[in-house]
Amino acid sequence: MTDSTQPLPENGSTMGEAPVYDRIAHVTRLLRDSLRELGLEPSVQAAAKAMPDAQSRLRYITSLTEKAANDVLNSAELAQSELGHLKANAASLSEELEQAMQPVTHAQVQLPVELAKNVQAFLAGVKEEIRPVDTALIDIITAQAFQDLTGQVAGKLTVLLDRIEQELVQVLIEYMPEKYSQEMEKEAREENALLNGPVVEHKENGGTVQNQQQVDDLLAQLGF
Repeated sequence: MTDSTQPLPENGSTMGEAPVYDRIAHVTRLLRDSLRELGLEPSVQAAAKAMPDAQSRLRYITSLTEKAANDVLNSAELAQSELGHLKANAASLSEELEQAMQPVTHAQVQLPVELAKNVQAFLAGVKEEIRPVDTALIDIITAQAFQDLTGQVAGKLTVLLDRIEQELVQVLIEYMPEKYSQEMEKEAREENALLNGPVVEHKENGGTVQNQQQVDDLLAQLGF
């Protein structure tokens, strides 16, 4: 009877590596293309054109929402403070007018009663009109909680995208054919030479891709 059990591939064997390698490479390229195609609001697009990748755009949007939220909060708090002063001044003036309308001696000058009543009515109306404005400002301040939530989500998403990309690229590096590995080492040496920095071999840093340009170059070399 023939034994149908197939021997396990030895360590370093290329059996089965190509399909896994190709698939991971395609996933990595799909991720990169999807990130670049993330849509942004027209007002943000013009300012974000210089951003090299979607992670940077996401960070940019997060910073804009944080700044906008802080600006709204500061404006709302300032308006609340001014309304508080207006309310206090109106109450004080109303009290003075009420005292002025009381019976006075001949030595005192009495304000026209009709004018005093009109001013007092206006001041009373100011206090009533301030109330809904103050409530609206409180609602605005409360609504700014969205920035904390969106900021947290955007921050976590950015970290997640960075980690996924780095992990996938690292797998590609570990399983890449020897010729591509040699090409990356050569390019790294040339780049370091141009920057007048020390020559660092590819294996000395664990094959880590250092920047976004290297990610794109790696995928381009591999035909993805």
